[in-house]
Amino acid sequence: MNLYMVDTIIIGDNMNKKKKNKIFLLLILLLGITVGFAALATTLKINGNAGIGKNSWNIYWDSIGNEDGVTPETATEIVDEDTTHKKNIVTFDVTFDKPGDFYEFQVDAVNAGTIDAEILEIESKYNDAVISQENPLPSYLKYSVKYADGSDITVGDKLAKRTSTTEFTRKRYKIRVEYDKDAVTIDDVNDQDGDVTHSFSFKVEYGQSSTEPTPSAVALATDPWDVIAAEGNSAATQESTNGTCGVYNVGDTKEVDLGDLGVHTVRIANCSTPTVCSDNDFSQTACGFVLEFEDVISTHRINPIEQSANVNGDGTKGGWEYSDMRAYVNSGKYLEGTTNEINYATDGIYDKFPNDLKNKLDDTKVVSGYGMADVQNFTTTDKLYLFSTHEVWNDVDGDSNTGIDKQDTAYSYTRQLDYYIGQSVTTSSYAAAKKYNTAEDTSVTWWLRSTNESYQNFYYVDSDGQPRFNRTRNTYWVSPAFKLK
Repeated sequence: MNLYMVDTIIIGDNMNKKKKNKIFLLLILLLGITVGFAALATTLKINGNAGIGKNSWNIYWDSIGNEDGVTPETATEIVDEDTTHKKNIVTFDVTFDKPGDFYEFQVDAVNAGTIDAEILEIESKYNDAVISQENPLPSYLKYSVKYADGSDITVGDKLAKRTSTTEFTRKRYKIRVEYDKDAVTIDDVNDQDGDVTHSFSFKVEYGQSSTEPTPSAVALATDPWDVIAAEGNSAATQESTNGTCGVYNVGDTKEVDLGDLGVHTVRIANCSTPTVCSDNDFSQTACGFVLEFEDVISTHRINPIEQSANVNGDGTKGGWEYSDMRAYVNSGKYLEGTTNEINYATDGIYDKFPNDLKNKLDDTKVVSGYGMADVQNFTTTDKLYLFSTHEVWNDVDGDSNTGIDKQDTAYSYTRQLDYYIGQSVTTSSYAAAKKYNTAEDTSVTWWLRSTNESYQNFYYVDSDGQPRFNRTRNTYWVSPAFKLK
């Protein structure tokens, strides 16, 4: 049974004709809160308020305000007739005069009731169809909906019940529509598109938060991902580990079904957070609760020939940040007119993850080294990433002028993972770094994200486990890692 309401916010411009040096877009941005409440025995249709005994369900939009950018020519707020909360139907006329103009506003999702809520479903549409490769935005428009702090909105996010009859709980959303600063001129857009309607919609479905106690962690192989994330992250606050990770152990494994990429095995690679992890420039890829694939998934190159820095296709220009490998691992593509922004919308490894795991993937700060064509390390934020040299091996050659501690410029900005520490993996004892193609039961070569400073090459783990480097166009196996939130 469901309780539901739909509140709307509309941005619009009645476009009667084309006007020189201006672009007038009919931007209809509808935000809906659809509220599901399965605990009631009967179906009620209401405008956001419900009461059963001493409990009440009351979620709505509130506190609309625009940020710097295009100033609306009109703004009207319509208050619900019962005056208990704003229905928030707000109309703006927005005019974009030049590339770089944007309109941005914030709105609060408010829980004024006595029942905890969580997001059950999120849906974003453009011109009445879900935004995707088949229904992309025009190249000159950008649109995003995030929390006000810039973090992503995800299924399972909580909206706690009110703290008193006058203190309500809020989650602030930020909605932004931008005329890309790198796009063609407005005159060109007008010539191409004429009077075009651009319609955006964003729906959030809130439902009653489960009142059942969170199951206790038992075993990595059988526990659900939300339990694994809670247990692992709680244990990983320890500064060092003797191999324990709560009720789990470093090296414990679990199978993951990646659809047409097959069933693969992940293992706990790290469960500690040393003090060095708090340094501002330090990569978080080997800090906290980290899982890696124990085996290899598929084969891919770092970069195709045409994207490399020289005619031989051996270049490392752009490092991990701009590599074809990064986009493939994260099922993404680099958005037109941007540097390293990933659009998680295309075919690749991330796209094959089961939804219960995909929804728990955390955004991880990734620091990667640079090669001959660049001058500084790269810092990205990724859901999936490859390991660096130091995360696998400890360099023990005793010479800081040779080896991976010299050639990987990010060596000192990351650390060896707990699993490889426990296996005593070094640049002279490396058998435990081997990974296998389980279908053929053979050890294989697998790529890392590290470049070699002195050559136009990326590092990989050879089939015997030792560090080597080679051309970016070569096809080796892929074995990513990730963190859970």
